[in-house]
Amino acid sequence: MGRAFVDAQPAHLTDVLTDRDYDPRTIEVLQSVAGYRSFLAVPIFRQHRAVGVIGCGRREVKPFTAAQIELLRIFADQAAIALENVRLFGELESRDRDLGEALEQQTATAAVLQVINSSPGI
Repeated sequence: MGRAFVDAQPAHLTDVLTDRDYDPRTIEVLQSVAGYRSFLAVPIFRQHRAVGVIGCGRREVKPFTAAQIELLRIFADQAAIALENVRLFGELESRDRDLGEALEQQTATAAVLQVINSSPGI
């Protein structure tokens, strides 16, 4: 997954146990938990920059097909859209909150001005 993130391109390992660049400690930990042999990782992009990775593995040594790689790229694109939607929703909530506070202040100011306006002059 790190390779896909850093290189900003898919990383396809037919057999993680024979890949000389695959970290031995990672193999030890992941093999004890997941036991996968083939692995595919695809970066998730935002504004042409990798911001995350989606990956999948299989327990048998079997390369992923072009169609499977493309499907994972589509999932990564959908994840990017979902992340952007969450970001935009957060911005919208923040703006709504700010507008609500501004409206409360304007309402309070209007109430004070109305009291001042209705008071007998000195």
